Amino acid sequence: MSKATMHLAYVAAGLTCQGAVDILRQIGTGQEDLTRLNSLVKPMCGMAFTDGNKFLSDVVASTKTDAEGKASKEGTPDKSVKNRVSEVRQIYAAIKLVPGFTIDGLGYWKAYDAAKAALREKGIRASGAPILSEAEKAEKAIKQAATPLLAELMASDAPDESKLAQLASIKQRAAEQVQADTVQQHAARLVKAHGVNYCTKLWEALEGAILAADSTLEVQEESQERQAA
Repeated sequence: MSKATMHLAYVAAGLTCQGAVDILRQIGTGQEDLTRLNSLVKPMCGMAFTDGNKFLSDVVASTKTDAEGKASKEGTPDKSVKNRVSEVRQIYAAIKLVPGFTIDGLGYWKAYDAAKAALREKGIRASGAPILSEAEKAEKAIKQAATPLLAELMASDAPDESKLAQLASIKQRAAEQVQADTVQQHAARLVKAHGVNYCTKLWEALEGAILAADSTLEVQEESQERQAA
């Protein structure tokens, strides 16, 4: 849907980004929470699901400001509005995607908790995408990592027999790449959460633990060899 048509969808629902921002900044502060929530979500329920989600994204984008507090598309969005939108997105998704789900009679936080539970039970995220198991996530990541490698192989002049022989190798390389990326991402999260000093000490501790584990493994292998002899 074009931007102009999307704006018409907002207008038809009686919604504006600024109006939504005003509502979201008040939600979670008092007894009128459900009334405020309904004034935002009920008009959205008359929109296509993709349009409603795009509206929420536009609401967040409308609050972006630069370091001087001036509106800027490249700026940082209002943190409280962004948080509320994340919560409202769950509620909106549950109403649209989970048959029978309603927020009638619920306060804002209870509606949010109920929405999360309803989506989880149905096995979907607020985006409508399925919730993947850890194994499914890993398989998806490996397929994504393998795609450019496969494209490169198919474009090569190698014989078909050679290409077939390399398929298993490509999957193995993709799995190793995903594992390496996962470790790097985990390391970055640790540094961000705990700081450089903590992670330096953790690195030293890990080196010691790895050496100890290697020594234990060597002893076990030697013991097994003696028993087998």
